Amino acid sequence: MVDSFHSRVRLSHHQVLISPLDEPLPAHPRAFPNGLIALDDDEPDAGATILTGVHTGVVDFTVQLVRQPPPPDLDSWDEIVEISLECAFGTLHVRGLHGDLPRDLPNLATEGDGWYRLRVHATGRDTDPGGIARTPTERYLLVVWPAPPQPELVLKRSDAYGAEVRAR
Repeated sequence: MVDSFHSRVRLSHHQVLISPLDEPLPAHPRAFPNGLIALDDDEPDAGATILTGVHTGVVDFTVQLVRQPPPPDLDSWDEIVEISLECAFGTLHVRGLHGDLPRDLPNLATEGDGWYRLRVHATGRDTDPGGIARTPTERYLLVVWPAPPQPELVLKRSDAYGAEVRAR
């Protein structure tokens, strides 16, 4: 069974955050070795940051909450990365850098405290890197399921923006 939710996420400074609702926002990671998502450098359980191509504006964002991971859709996305994230506070939410919460996206921590696996998909980051998106030019899919911690897994790398970030 898949619970799917869709919204537009307002962002700034190339950042969409995944973090606990009642905690301070995670610090911007110093590096994004996989080109797409990174945990907070100082407090990994504080959350993660997804790096967008556009600097400011809105992106289309879909969240799927699952019990078991579906096979990855390698044909529809430019970049796909999986990471593990510990939820210490029972809530994990997608939000903009300034704490903006999209109304239609749920708490990702379906089982409260514990470890979750996040598979982040991105497409469209090469459309207007560094630009301002008044209407979405980028799409993201975040698939989340409870799972013990595992090493990061890069499933696909193909956009120029991600290659540029990885080269820094």
